[in-house]
Amino acid sequence: MLPARRKVTQGIFLPDSTWLNYNNNSGFSSNLKQGANLIFETKIDSMNTLKLTAQGNFNNLDANYNYYSENRNVDSSFINVNNRHGQSKTDNSNIGANLLWMHKFKKLYRTISVNGGFNHTESQGTALLYSNIDFYRNGVIDSTRTLDQNTITDNVLNSINTRIAYTEPLVKDFYLELSYAFGLTRNANNRNIFSNDGAGNYNQFIDSLSNDFQFNSLSNAPELISGIIKRNSTSLWELQLLSPAWISAILRKEPRVVTILLIIRPGLT
Repeated sequence: MLPARRKVTQGIFLPDSTWLNYNNNSGFSSNLKQGANLIFETKIDSMNTLKLTAQGNFNNLDANYNYYSENRNVDSSFINVNNRHGQSKTDNSNIGANLLWMHKFKKLYRTISVNGGFNHTESQGTALLYSNIDFYRNGVIDSTRTLDQNTITDNVLNSINTRIAYTEPLVKDFYLELSYAFGLTRNANNRNIFSNDGAGNYNQFIDSLSNDFQFNSLSNAPELISGIIKRNSTSLWELQLLSPAWISAILRKEPRVVTILLIIRPGLT
């Protein structure tokens, strides 16, 4: 990405005060993305199929910026001046895969399927920030505020999930599907912020601005679906009704097929 630069000069007029503002900003960022996808599908025999999907993505982001701002009175005397600059580098990665096995029984529409997958996401980065603000009184510096810190982040997300489903035709145009889904997620977030010790070393830990926590979740989701399929339709539309009791009623109308579903989700977690 090409460098960006922006200069702005403006006057601010309020009923009780007036001042002039000048900004000069510049920045540069680069983003390198790499990714790969894999799809493998095979028919083991007339009753069994297997499908594997996998993907990997990597992203490297570098950025730096410079910011200068000054506010002046109408007589050109300074009110405040802010010099700020920083740079950051972030590495993101994501890897995931999913495997689906489906078995068809001799009885028409009777099937069983097992679907499982995992996902790994990681983000690591550093960000340097320096900011200096001079406040003026009667054209002379009255006070100065300086911020000089380094932020280090390390976030990791891991998840696995699986779903088992069994479909049974009951009577003509009516079927029943029973399924169970399981999911496990572990999320770790770490952000440490250090200030400059005055000698160019960022080793003064700032506890009030840092965090380090983990969030884990476990889900269990049994589901019961009953459906009615009717044919010889000519239009396409779908209606879904949800109730607080985790019961869904779906009427789906497609070309030559009308499907009515009753879905029961206990929603256990």
